[in-house]
Amino acid sequence: MKKLTLSSATPNKNRAGTLFWGEAVLETKDGKTIRLADLPSIKNNVQDNPFGLTKDYADGRINISGENYAWGLPAEPVNAGAETPAEYAFDLSNLQATRLKTVIGGDYPLGDEAERRITFGVRTDAPQARFLTVIEPYEKESLVQSVTASSADELIVKLKDGREHCLYFFGMEDEGNKFGVKVQEWKEGRLVREEKTK
Repeated sequence: MKKLTLSSATPNKNRAGTLFWGEAVLETKDGKTIRLADLPSIKNNVQDNPFGLTKDYADGRINISGENYAWGLPAEPVNAGAETPAEYAFDLSNLQATRLKTVIGGDYPLGDEAERRITFGVRTDAPQARFLTVIEPYEKESLVQSVTASSADELIVKLKDGREHCLYFFGMEDEGNKFGVKVQEWKEGRLVREEKTK
């Protein structure tokens, strides 16, 4: 390749900037990897990102389709419409470039994601499944250090102050609905308190 043009367009006007080329790199004939961000380019109709290459247009992580990217080339056009795309033009002469690797997409959510729910997916082939979820509401500082599920019936929550909350679940499989929970609080190897359902 001697020349490379990256082009992106959107029909929507007056929208928040979201488009990025995620971690765009070139692979060369001799196996080297070159970041496009490190090469000189001619830009046309590209909306500048005031937070640089490592943040989205609202100073948050660059996240495209659930994947985080360490950096990205802003790809949001200043003027919307297919006839006026945002473009980067690169001169690849003497680089012996053989391959372009990148992903293009809209960053979401915009800005600081600290207050957003963290999600994960699980796939299994089984007749049933059980999920244990710990929700810690707090305003300033989290108290939870770690959460461990040694089995489907036991959950251990370690707190930053050294306490441990052990939760035991009973009767989850009973058809008579005799479900029960026992909660123990431990500190320095001593049982401090215990509560259980009847």
